[in-house]
Amino acid sequence: MMAILGDNVAKAAITDSIVQYSIKQSPQDTALVNKLLELSYHGLKSEEKSEIIFSLISKANELSRQLNYEWGKGRGYYLLGKFYISQINYPAAMENFTLAAKVFESVND
Repeated sequence: MMAILGDNVAKAAITDSIVQYSIKQSPQDTALVNKLLELSYHGLKSEEKSEIIFSLISKANELSRQLNYEWGKGRGYYLLGKFYISQINYPAAMENFTLAAKVFESVND
């Protein structure tokens, strides 16, 4: 059991390192936001390590705010809501879903 746990921790660390390196090497634009959100979405579906998913969504949200990228902000809030549901934090999930709805309404999406 400890060997399996050790392998999972090592894989998560390697994955996080690769993601962080990719973020640093990529242009800080809406394409990066979309890629981070896509990775987050698939990570949530596959129940990847939660710290990595939270980090991806947070980076996408931060960059969306810097770029004034409304769709990215809305999608980020939505994915944070899904993340918080997976963590059984329903008040935080509802807060983020509400923020997502407001953003999407403002851009008619």
